[in-house]
Amino acid sequence: MSQSRPRLRVLLIGGSFELLNPAIFLFSRAGFLVDVLVNFFLLKNKFINEVEKFESLSDLASKLSEKNLDCYDLVSICDDGTLKNIAGFDLPLHKKLKLLPVS
Repeated sequence: MSQSRPRLRVLLIGGSFELLNPAIFLFSRAGFLVDVLVNFFLLKNKFINEVEKFESLSDLASKLSEKNLDCYDLVSICDDGTLKNIAGFDLPLHKKLKLLPVS
């Protein structure tokens, strides 16, 4: 008897609906469980597992410092402004390595 593989989880972070929305559908259609962290109103729907809203940059920094990023297989920042801001946050190295595009 074959066991089904657990779904991969992705956290999408962004401040632009226009850039985030296609990523939600892309990862959902690829079979990922999609969680989002955004600064705009977004309703949970069949493509989104969890929505969390941040009110300001300091709120985003606080949420990222508290969030367990290890439960995600992939973390993607979906717009350049949010990426730039996160790069400047005073976060532990292990969190920055999970958040920022490094090789």
